[in-house]
Amino acid sequence: WMYVIREFEDAIDDCTSCTGDNCNEFSLNGGSVHAWDEGVAFYAGSLEGASGSPSGKLVWRLAEKRCANFGTCGLNGGETSGTSQINHLLLAQFQEGERLLQTGQCDRVRPVVDEIISLMTVPLVQGSLRYAYKIGEQPEERSQKNAAEGAIFTAAVLPLV
Repeated sequence: WMYVIREFEDAIDDCTSCTGDNCNEFSLNGGSVHAWDEGVAFYAGSLEGASGSPSGKLVWRLAEKRCANFGTCGLNGGETSGTSQINHLLLAQFQEGERLLQTGQCDRVRPVVDEIISLMTVPLVQGSLRYAYKIGEQPEERSQKNAAEGAIFTAAVLPLV
């Protein structure tokens, strides 16, 4: 999660300070677009493949798992299967950020990154709620594993609150 943000920050930095051999007037195929692509790759992970394999381990897969739990799958949410609404929204933001970087609109990328951070936070909050409910309201689900997962999700979210 944090490394995704780091790559997007690097993309902005590369776009605004592009002076090397890999830069042109619009940073096309330069360091900023490369860093942006790396951020997207760290979000999805290599195990997802082209069609979203359930063996994925990174944030894309987390959003997919939580949408089934919270009924936030589908383009408009409200479904319990299919691609998560968060991932649909993030794909649009990823494409917009890339477009802005390719056209040298560096100053317009910051709001895109801020929106991406907000959207990527949703599955973390959902994870916190899911495991708080499991250990607080479902006695049969009280286990060290569920308590640990709840603690980790909550620890990830608290600095953002």
